[in-house]
Amino acid sequence: MPSRRRRKPSKRCIFIEEFITGLQQNGLRVPDAVEDVVVLTSYVFEARYPGLAEPVSEEEYRQAIELAQMVVRWAEEMIERGNT
Repeated sequence: MPSRRRRKPSKRCIFIEEFITGLQQNGLRVPDAVEDVVVLTSYVFEARYPGLAEPVSEEEYRQAIELAQMVVRWAEEMIERGNT
C-alpha cells in the first residue's frame, strides 16, 4: 500500500482583524464602524465548532448580518471610487 503524504494545512479562515490591519498598513483608511467587524471572527469558530459556545441569539444574528452588510457596502464604495 502506497504511503500517503500529509498535506500542509491551509489557512481556511481569514482572520478579519489581520485583514483590516493589512488594509491600513497599505494606506487605506478604514472607518471605525468597519473595524467593529472583528467581532464576526468569533462566529467563524462557533460555526466551525458548534456546541463550544452559547447559541447565538436572534438579536446577535441580526446585528452580525447588519454589520456584514455595512462592510460589504463600504467595500463596494471603495471599489467604485478606485481606492485600493
